[in-house]
Amino acid sequence: MKTILCASPKVTFELCNYFKKSLVACIFVLAIYLSTEKTFAHNMVAINISNCSELQNMQNDLAGKYELANDIDCGGIYITPIGSTAAPFTGEFDGKSYRVTNAFILELNDIQGLFGATYQQAVIRDLTLENITLNGSGENVGALIGLANGDTLISNVKVVKSNIRGRDYVGGLVGYLKGGKIADSSVESTTITYYGSSTGGLVGASFGDITNSYTVATVRVDPSIVNSSQLYNVGGLVGVSYGDISNSYSVSNEGVSGRYNIGGLIGVSYGNVISSYAEGFVTGEYSVGGLVGQSNGVIYNSHADTSIIGKPITQYQPVLNNYVGGLVGVAYGDISESYADGDVSGPYQNSGGLVGYSYGSVLNSYTVADVSSGSAAGLINYCYECDISNSYAAGLELFQQNTYEEWDFDNVWGIHEGAGYPTLRLNKDVQ
Repeated sequence: MKTILCASPKVTFELCNYFKKSLVACIFVLAIYLSTEKTFAHNMVAINISNCSELQNMQNDLAGKYELANDIDCGGIYITPIGSTAAPFTGEFDGKSYRVTNAFILELNDIQGLFGATYQQAVIRDLTLENITLNGSGENVGALIGLANGDTLISNVKVVKSNIRGRDYVGGLVGYLKGGKIADSSVESTTITYYGSSTGGLVGASFGDITNSYTVATVRVDPSIVNSSQLYNVGGLVGVSYGDISNSYSVSNEGVSGRYNIGGLIGVSYGNVISSYAEGFVTGEYSVGGLVGQSNGVIYNSHADTSIIGKPITQYQPVLNNYVGGLVGVAYGDISESYADGDVSGPYQNSGGLVGYSYGSVLNSYTVADVSSGSAAGLINYCYECDISNSYAAGLELFQQNTYEEWDFDNVWGIHEGAGYPTLRLNKDVQ
């Protein structure tokens, strides 16, 4: 008997025909099939990948399960991204703590990464990418994934000693995280170069949550760009974030730079920032912050120790946004149990030691940042209907615990009485 496939390779015409009087029953059968297939894919034996050619052959089964058998040195060859927007990778890849090194990754239809695009419940874990080069001219550029859709899960993936360049949605690890999560991952000794927008040391733009991750990287404007209306939404960790970021940090000793919405950790945040910090140099024109350039969510138990340098403002300046702050440039959300240290300078900006322009509340926070600019303020430069409670600017009285009314020195803060400023206890958990 000739078999005619119905809706899937495992459901035959005869089976659907048997249930033809009940559409619900046929759909039920299909649902069981899909559930069984997903379980089978998860439990199937992984295919070993031992060289760069086998790595490229993963294109032949984008829903497969793979694991590295050893370190792979691609020898400086050009490789094509695994998966595309039309046919994304949906399988599992376990690096088994091995490395893939010395590869140039080509651009493919505006995506660029070892994995061009992922979808559904793709999983990539336990992998190090070293000396990876992406010299892109488009968007969705990241060493690991260009464009991550669905519920992509990334865990314990490291990018080291690499160079990444693109226009928009450029990240050291992932260019655009449209869905999924990143945990326990990092980018180190890497330079991320951009000439558009939405660029970060770890992720360019993120709709997912990021936890226990960090970057020690440089995020810079392409030196060939003289003047541009772009160069915005740039951060040491994430350029623009709609998810929550927790227990994460960014160190940018050679700087995070751009024009506006520039932050040591995040350029623009619409989610929450919890127990995270930034260190290094941050350079921009307006909406510039040591931790976050523009914050629209909650910042809790976080800090910045950065030097902020305000650049001359171009003709593209928006109204009322020429603010920079030691912690946040422009804050629409609330800030609590947080602090800023370092320097805030810029003769063209309105600067605050903690916040430049605040629309939200500031609770149990302080700054010891050295502020020098055209218009300077110790704590907040401009407060628009905001609420400030138990928050302070620099002074020797900040060395005394009794200065801080209603602060929790048992669980949140610690202090070396008479010899130092309060520090956050939970940040010690950030690795």
